Amino acid sequence: LKKFRNKFINILVATDVAARGIDITDLTHVINYSLPQDPDSYIHRIGRTGRAGKEGTAITFITPDEYRKFLFFQKTIKSNIRKEVLPDAQDIIEMKKVRIREELQSIVESETYSDYLGMAEDLLEVNSPEIALAALLRMAFKKQLEERNYPEVREFKVDNSGTTRLFIALGKRDGMNPKKISSFIRESINIPDNKIDDIGVYDEFSFVSVPFTDAEKILNIFSKKSQGGKPLVTKAKSR
Repeated sequence: LKKFRNKFINILVATDVAARGIDITDLTHVINYSLPQDPDSYIHRIGRTGRAGKEGTAITFITPDEYRKFLFFQKTIKSNIRKEVLPDAQDIIEMKKVRIREELQSIVESETYSDYLGMAEDLLEVNSPEIALAALLRMAFKKQLEERNYPEVREFKVDNSGTTRLFIALGKRDGMNPKKISSFIRESINIPDNKIDDIGVYDEFSFVSVPFTDAEKILNIFSKKSQGGKPLVTKAKSR
């Protein structure tokens, strides 16, 4: 952390615990490799950049399974998180070419190439400048500039409608029945009865289906509550 703060390194990998305590000036980017557990943690993460009135960029990678949770975060923090188009292999290669040109020009301008002039003259005795330079670029950057080295990354589409099936660690032995399960869910987030569907009550647990946006709210509310050492409400496994 000290090296990162003093600009000796420019990338720091951190957990949520570390993220809350990091206060680095001029931090330009925060990259979320995955979504955190709740909106509050998300705010703490992205709050490491753009501090003291400065601009910053937060990038979050999500999977199709996390999309509904992502929409819940967006609604909770009342912010429009822009979806960007993923770059394809050609986009990446063109960006790398720009960076290579900039780095080469920097070397030319700083005149830090004198040790290589003799070898350059030898190459130019038997090759044209274009061929010699192209061969050197291929040798140095072949892996970076070949399209086959960049597996395709596909966009995904998610149906925003539909419901989420929830598992509740309360059942008949806890005095539960469909009516009580409905009341239990309704009172947690003030959800109308007509949005609570497909209730199943068993001896030790129950199931219920609710709209996915409401499901994320319920899961967030019950994330720290447990029954018998297990989470009180969780997302049900696929049937």
